[in-house]
Amino acid sequence: MPEYHQLQPFAPRSPTAPAPPTPAYSLADPMLPLPGANDQYLQQVGYAPPAPPAASSSSHASAFSPRPLDVHPYSNAHFSHHVHHYQVEDTGMKSIGRVKRVNRRRLILFGGLGVLVAAALTVGVLFGVGVLHIPTNSDAITASSTGPTAVSFTGKKVMPVPGGVMFGAHLWGDNIDWAPSSPQEWNSFAGFNGAGFGIFSSVDADKGVRDYNLVLEKADAVKAAGAFLLLTIEPMDAKGLDMITDDVLAKIAGLAKKVNDKGVPLMLRFAHEMNGSWNPWGQHPEKYRETWKRLAKAVRAKAPMTSLVWSPNGPQGYPWSSETYAAKPGSADYAAMDTNGDGVVDANDDPYSPYFPGTDYVDWIGGSIFHFDTYPFGKNEMPKANSALDMVMGGNVSTWSIAKFAKDRNLPFGAFETGIIYYPKPVSGETGTDVNRNLKRAWLAQLLDPNLRKQSGLALAIWFEIAKTEATNLYRDFSLFKEPSVRSDIKEDFKSYTVVGAK
Repeated sequence: MPEYHQLQPFAPRSPTAPAPPTPAYSLADPMLPLPGANDQYLQQVGYAPPAPPAASSSSHASAFSPRPLDVHPYSNAHFSHHVHHYQVEDTGMKSIGRVKRVNRRRLILFGGLGVLVAAALTVGVLFGVGVLHIPTNSDAITASSTGPTAVSFTGKKVMPVPGGVMFGAHLWGDNIDWAPSSPQEWNSFAGFNGAGFGIFSSVDADKGVRDYNLVLEKADAVKAAGAFLLLTIEPMDAKGLDMITDDVLAKIAGLAKKVNDKGVPLMLRFAHEMNGSWNPWGQHPEKYRETWKRLAKAVRAKAPMTSLVWSPNGPQGYPWSSETYAAKPGSADYAAMDTNGDGVVDANDDPYSPYFPGTDYVDWIGGSIFHFDTYPFGKNEMPKANSALDMVMGGNVSTWSIAKFAKDRNLPFGAFETGIIYYPKPVSGETGTDVNRNLKRAWLAQLLDPNLRKQSGLALAIWFEIAKTEATNLYRDFSLFKEPSVRSDIKEDFKSYTVVGAK
C-alpha cells in the first residue's frame, strides 16, 4: 500500500513563546447527542448546532479523511516518508483556502436605447457572496437541505455542488494500524456514501507512479461506490522536480486516462506543499510552475475527467528558512520568493503567488486543515472556538489567506486533508472514549459549520480516516469510525450536516 506522507508543516511556535493556556473545560465531559443539551460546553469548543433534519430526510451518502505528522521542528529525528507538522499558537492545523461561489450580476447597457438588460443573473448559487464563475455539478441541493445528499459523480469531472460540502475519506496508505477496509465499509459507518476516497503514492521514474497497479485497483473500488478518486503523488526522489521528465509526465497522464476510462473522475494533487522547505521539490518557484504547466498539458490531452489540484502549505512560519531545502539568499529562487522586493524573504512576502502556475492550469485550490496538540506532543487537546474558521480565513493566524487567494482566481477550494488527533495513550492528560468522541465531534462541527462554508466557500472535505504510529512513536488516531461507540454518534451527527455524498 502507498505510504502516507505526513501532513503539511505548520509554523513552529517560537521556543521562547509562552505556552498556550490549558483549556478550562474537561475533555472527559461527555457530549450529549448532537444537536442537544450541554450547550455551554458546545459553545466553548465552537460548535453551533445545525437545525435538525426535516421529518422526511433525504437519502444518505458517504465521506473522507487525513494524514499524519512527522518531525518536530525542534527535533533532529526524521521519520521515513513524512512531513513535519509545525504548530501555530495552540493549533497544528493547516491553513486552507476558500472559494465563494456565485455568478456575477452583469448589466448590459444599450447606449442609444437606454435600456438595461440583466444578464447571467444567478444569485446565491453556493455561498451567497462573491463574484465567481465556477462550473458546478448540475445536482445542486437546496440551501435548506440538512443531512447527507446524494449526487452522481460517475462519468464527469468533479465540480462543486452548490449548497453543500462534498465529503469523503483517505483510506489507503503504508504502515497504518487501522482504516476502513473499503469505501463500502466506510459508507456503512457514516450512513451515507462518501463522495470520494483518497490514496497517496510517489512519483516513479519507470512507472510514473510507484503504486500504478494499486491505484487502478482502488479506482475499481471507488467506481463500485459511485465516488471519485483523489490521488496525491509526490516526487520524493532526491532529484525532486528534476526527475519529472516528459516521459514521466506521459506515464502519469496515461494512468489518469486509465482511471477515467473506467468512468471514475480523478482529482490529481501533485507535489503539494511546494512552498515548504522540507521536501526536495519545495521552494523552486520557477521550476515548479514550469513543471506544473507541462503536467497540466499532458494530463488534459489524455484524461478529460481529471481535475488538477494545486495545494500549497499554510503560511504560518513561511518561509521556514531553517529546513533542509530552504531557498538560499542570493539564488534565483530566493529572489522570486521576495515578492515585496526588500531583499529578505519573510512573513511579509506572498507565500502563494510565486508558485502558482496560473488559472489556465489549475482546477481546484486545496489545502489541509488539521488540529494538532501543542508541543511537546502527546496530549489530547480540544480546538478553541473558531479554530477551523481562523485557519481557513486567516483570522488570528496570518495576514495571508489561501481562501482569498482562491476566491480572487475564481477557483473552487477544498480541504483535501482534514482531521484531529486522539491519543489513546497520551503522554499526559486525559484519555478514554469520551475524550475521543468529544474531539472528533467538535472538529467535525467546526469544519461543517454553515458559517465556515458561507465565509470560505469550502466545497469539499476529505477526512483522514487513519490510525497509525507516527512521530516519536506516538500512536495517533485521526479516524471518525475506529471506536464503535464513537462511530455511532458520528453517524447520527451526519444527519444534521449539509454534506454531499455519492449516489
